[in-house]
Amino acid sequence: MGAMSKLRIAPSLLAADFARLEEQIREVEPMVDWLHLDVMDGHFVPNISFGIPVIESIRPVTRLYFDCHLMTTNPAEFLPELAEAGVDLVTMHIEAMPDPTLAAKRARENDLAFGLVCNPATPFSAISPFLELCDVALIMSVEPGFGGQSFIPEVLPKVEAAREWVEERGLPTDIEIDGGITSGNARLAYEAGANVIVTACPFCLVNMEDAIKVAGLEGKMEAIDLCELIERHLITATPMVTANSRKRRPMMPPRNRMGMNTAARESVIETMVNPTSLEPSVAAL
Repeated sequence: MGAMSKLRIAPSLLAADFARLEEQIREVEPMVDWLHLDVMDGHFVPNISFGIPVIESIRPVTRLYFDCHLMTTNPAEFLPELAEAGVDLVTMHIEAMPDPTLAAKRARENDLAFGLVCNPATPFSAISPFLELCDVALIMSVEPGFGGQSFIPEVLPKVEAAREWVEERGLPTDIEIDGGITSGNARLAYEAGANVIVTACPFCLVNMEDAIKVAGLEGKMEAIDLCELIERHLITATPMVTANSRKRRPMMPPRNRMGMNTAARESVIETMVNPTSLEPSVAAL
């Protein structure tokens, strides 16, 4: 046994400025590992976000791993189109399909990695029988469909159960957490067993003016604090013992594999946290 799979940061595209997607994706790319794509249909959740045309349009501008979270009533219906658009991983809600066996098979047939999502109120036992089918188990720490919600700490035992389950069986499954992640709870999620952290913070950093406008200087500093915490503490923390040191099945085609550029990310964060690097108008706040 060796260390838990390397921590991966997955910024949510919904936190980006959609008028400047290419620019902002290129700016966060050195700091992160995956790009989290929240696809909502207005039925499974009461909001509509974006779909295949947007995904297709941003695929040429980045080599980041596309982690597509399908908040839809029919998540297996458009797998060929999602694969063609450049998605690498699809995660589907167990609440939308109590038996995901066929959906997992269809995902593999389209060269897509597959994962299951579990809402806060859904017990871990709903997904545990199917984890051998999964590359990722995504634990929601807010209710799906709305941004800006507070983290639900009651889901942490579910993260622990998922980590214990995959380790006991020697599965290479990543444990992902999504919703309300801040510098105050990121370490809790990591220590519970999550090694993929979905957060809006990297886009907040590159969209400094909007972050200050929406949340004030405190909002910007919260984004900085989280990225600094992940960079300087979580990644360098004593790793957990896990079975995931075994050879992992490929999670993405070579065209999309990009290793974590730690040096570049640390340089960006160092600039951000150094007060002298702030624009005069920001430093004066």
